[in-house]
Amino acid sequence: MGRPGKGIVLAVGPISGRCDLVSLGLRSHYTTSTARWRSLSASTYCDAALEEGDFLTRYASKVYLIHRRDQFRAQPVLQERARSNPKIEFVLDAQVRSIEGDDKVQRVRYVQRGEEKELSVGGVFIFVGFLPNSDLLKAHADHDGAGYLLTDRNMQTSIEGLWAVGDVRAQLTKQIATAVGDGTTAAVAASQYVESLRDRRRKVGAA
Repeated sequence: MGRPGKGIVLAVGPISGRCDLVSLGLRSHYTTSTARWRSLSASTYCDAALEEGDFLTRYASKVYLIHRRDQFRAQPVLQERARSNPKIEFVLDAQVRSIEGDDKVQRVRYVQRGEEKELSVGGVFIFVGFLPNSDLLKAHADHDGAGYLLTDRNMQTSIEGLWAVGDVRAQLTKQIATAVGDGTTAAVAASQYVESLRDRRRKVGAA
């Protein structure tokens, strides 16, 4: 990275959170082409499930939000939005034990306050969050408390000649559209940087 005329654009995806469930028909993501469901279970270990669960009500008549704690730590406005949605039912202080069915998801078994329970559902979505894939650089580049790399408006990190784009960068949204924009900005900035280094070398050689 220290060689003249070199620049690096870091475009690595996130590391998915770990889930120990070995189950049938799990999904960790979805698209707007998702089929409509009679009922869904969103097993969550992160506050993002409030937003995702609200979104899933577009495709299901009922969404159960299963959370291992007795309350969410999300922003109050997100909690109020989810609680005011008649399609969402909270299942708090609960741990999913198994997801079962014959060739497709049919039920979720969980333990709530020591009591074993069951939900009949047509699908399950797991929201366990993501981790930034930045371990290689965290000791060298500035980052936030969660490990996401800090950049300027041109996507350059605190290390000269290194740009970070997409899910490894600290930003409000983690979407394909924003990652594409990040990549475009970084590519232009890196190209200009490399050209400026070449210009300097030419001037030194001509002196």
